[in-house]
Amino acid sequence: MSAKIYKRVLQGGLIASFVIVFFVFQDLLFPYITSKQLSFNILMEMLLAVWLVLILRYPEYRPRRNYIIGGLVAFLLAILASCAVSVDVGLSFWGDAERIAVNVDSLYREYRGDGQVTPVMELFALMAETRDAMRR
Repeated sequence: MSAKIYKRVLQGGLIASFVIVFFVFQDLLFPYITSKQLSFNILMEMLLAVWLVLILRYPEYRPRRNYIIGGLVAFLLAILASCAVSVDVGLSFWGDAERIAVNVDSLYREYRGDGQVTPVMELFALMAETRDAMRR
């Protein structure tokens, strides 16, 4: 394939990523969050594969060396090193759904703007409910 086709696939994928906000899969535990997150991750992984083929076949599309690229590579290496030496590699790399529940509550509270603070014990209860629901 020509470089133009690879570029068009990448552009189409990036445009398609904006449509993902409308995805809702009702069968999931958190249908309004997980459906978007999973779809976006799958799309980005496919686009990463296309981009890697593009930069391997056409060297002119490779990113130039600069401080931003160096910083991103160093950050990625630090994350991979911290995952490699952790107690639970899978949990360190992927995270867990309990934290997502508290983060979503924090975002809603921030954008709601009414100044109400969710009590800490309610957040812990929400995390426990999420954990129990995932174990069923």
